[in-house]
Amino acid sequence: MNLPLRGRDAELAAVARRLSSGRGVHVAGARGTGRSAMLAASVSAPGSPAGTVLHLVATGRDSATPLGIAQHLHGLLGGPVLRPDSALADLSAALRDVRPALVTVDDLDRADPGSRVLLTRLRAWFPVLTTATGTQDADVVLHPLTPEDAHRVLDDLGVARGAGRVPLLRRAAGNPLALVDLTGPEAGLGRRAREAFADGLDDLPAATRRALLELALADRTRRPAGRAAVWRCRAGDLGPALAAGLLVPAPTSARSPVPRFAHPLTAEIVLDDATTHQRRAAHRRLAADLPGTEPARDWHLALAGPDEAAAARLDALAGRLAARGAPRAAAHVLAAAAASGVGTAAPQRLLAAARQARAAGDLAWAGRLTAGTPYDDAVFRAVGEAWWDPSPLARRRAEELLDAATGPEGETVRAWGRGLLDPVGHHDRIRAEIAEHGPRLSAMGASEPTRWGALGGLALAVDETGRAVEFLTRSVAVAPQVVNAGGRTVDGLLTIALLDAGRWDDALARLAAASRAGDGTDVSALVSRAVLAVLRDEPDHHDHVLRALRAMPPATSALHDARLARARGLAAAGLGDHPAALRHLRRLRGPRGEALHPLVSDVALADAVAAHGAVGEREAARRLVETALRRGSLSSVRRELVLHRARALLDDEPEEHFRRALAPEAGRWPLEAAITRLEFAQWLRRRGRPADSRPLLRAAGETFARLGAPGWAARARSELAAAGAGDPSPTAGLSARQREVAVLAAQGWTTPQIAQRLGISARTVHSHLAGAFRVLGVSRRVQLSTALGEELHGR
Repeated sequence: MNLPLRGRDAELAAVARRLSSGRGVHVAGARGTGRSAMLAASVSAPGSPAGTVLHLVATGRDSATPLGIAQHLHGLLGGPVLRPDSALADLSAALRDVRPALVTVDDLDRADPGSRVLLTRLRAWFPVLTTATGTQDADVVLHPLTPEDAHRVLDDLGVARGAGRVPLLRRAAGNPLALVDLTGPEAGLGRRAREAFADGLDDLPAATRRALLELALADRTRRPAGRAAVWRCRAGDLGPALAAGLLVPAPTSARSPVPRFAHPLTAEIVLDDATTHQRRAAHRRLAADLPGTEPARDWHLALAGPDEAAAARLDALAGRLAARGAPRAAAHVLAAAAASGVGTAAPQRLLAAARQARAAGDLAWAGRLTAGTPYDDAVFRAVGEAWWDPSPLARRRAEELLDAATGPEGETVRAWGRGLLDPVGHHDRIRAEIAEHGPRLSAMGASEPTRWGALGGLALAVDETGRAVEFLTRSVAVAPQVVNAGGRTVDGLLTIALLDAGRWDDALARLAAASRAGDGTDVSALVSRAVLAVLRDEPDHHDHVLRALRAMPPATSALHDARLARARGLAAAGLGDHPAALRHLRRLRGPRGEALHPLVSDVALADAVAAHGAVGEREAARRLVETALRRGSLSSVRRELVLHRARALLDDEPEEHFRRALAPEAGRWPLEAAITRLEFAQWLRRRGRPADSRPLLRAAGETFARLGAPGWAARARSELAAAGAGDPSPTAGLSARQREVAVLAAQGWTTPQIAQRLGISARTVHSHLAGAFRVLGVSRRVQLSTALGEELHGR
């Protein structure tokens, strides 16, 4: 995407002045501030030196090669190999002989020390333009863009003006690359963002990564005591992060010596990489390092997991905030106390939080805090929290309340609760309960929505996905707001079941209806919408993920965290980004192999095995399967199919396991079955059996296309072509809008013309084109005509 260079007029003028005098210039700035764009603009600007321009780019390899970039430049000038003792004189002579109009060296900081010294000396005598990260020895420094210039960049990107820009501007912090990435098809924390804002993070020692996580969490409280505690206790561990440029030292004028993150997105990436287990452990360490009088200590204790003492102290803090006239802050504190408490006071805390939210004028938030919570019976909430985030304390609290359940529905409630808390120990009874009530479902009448919701939750817990859809659909039809699973509605559980069952369009329709009804900000709905957006590679999928992550309660989010991690891992695998797939799927298991949440972690076993295998970590994949078998899990048809697929991926003769993984029951979970067919077909083709692989690939491709999973659909087409049978429809993996935009672009329409014709923004056109490029396997518009084939000429 070629965008105008915004906010750099003064810097361009400074570069032009120095070059016009025959001297060189060194341009420096933080990663992503546009150093390469400045270099290109300086070369092409009116009045720039006319004649030969020699352009070099230093890479990581050059840093280990003595005089590497200098040798390359001397070669371009026609000179022989440089000798260290005469390098400066030889390069100077060659420049005087050839007299290039300009020499440019991008990323000079990646060059070897000798080359950096030579080029610094040469800048004093010749028109040499260099760029580097940082500000050392800079003639021109690229600072963050002003808010006005950042708005102009968003205008160029087609982002509508309004409140939606506020979070983008805050996260980008004036960095041009961040603005582009946060609004582009990969939407933010993808490969480009990691390279620019978290380069070297994966190579840091474990202790440094833990300290960075603590610093990022301390930043969120906006209390200096937390940051000071991290620096006091972890200064040595943070040293490698400072050396890597992920942190920058505090200015000498600052009151605190604590370094800060080089960019807000660096902290976001650190938080995004951390699992729920790691975040909780970091909160516990922060709480231990803070004095008892520090309010942030109670906040960290609350977010470290259930802690009634911390919740009680947060209650007191909320009272002080309310008395000082800070109702919004009081509401946040009370909501955290409700999530952390281990007693039965959570409903009262949520009611109090809702009152403070109303006092702050945020009626929508107040409604979300109270919607669907069974304040007169804490057992549903307690069991639900233990299911959505299975910690020992939450489980013990739920079991105590289940023992005390009374009333006409007490037996059903106890059976439901114990089944959700321990589906492995109660699976026979759960299946008997489902089998008993299944034939009687249509005769139950309109007075049984709670029972249907309970049975639907049980069916979901034991992988009876079809029955879960059946029970939950009936419950929602009678009473859409029947409460189940701790304040989440049955509608939310139904959406989860529909996604598992491959009924993605039905799930999307339910989420759209919930949004129209004002329930679209429910955490479960936000997570389900993000899961669907990720799996379908929608242009704004990162925005959906970000909204879900921000809404997830930190102390009760294991199931949400697991669902998002698996979806992001599957999507990355479909696009062939196996390291990213493995990074996401690793979140599903703790350090000792414990499941983040069994409903997701166990059925994602084969996904993780495939990701390990794709990056050459077969032994790690074997250990994963052995650990899963040793720990034990629910016995269900789905998990048996998953285990056969995992064994097939590890076995030298996997055909029998593949066939068992594709038993007729596999059709209940279409995405998993289609991926298994694709993997089986790949093995068959590589064993010289392409004819046997083609029916599997066609079936897999049809499923991926029906679901709307473009990355996987493209993989199936590629495999089918390799098996000797091309797909007659090259656009099968495109969405309707992607196909429409691609065809118009292939016919020569410009982005503004397409936007005007279709009634969409220019940014949306770019996003759809990026998705179409990925599916069609092209990188430029001129390739679209060939890639679309008859689809284009038939219009």
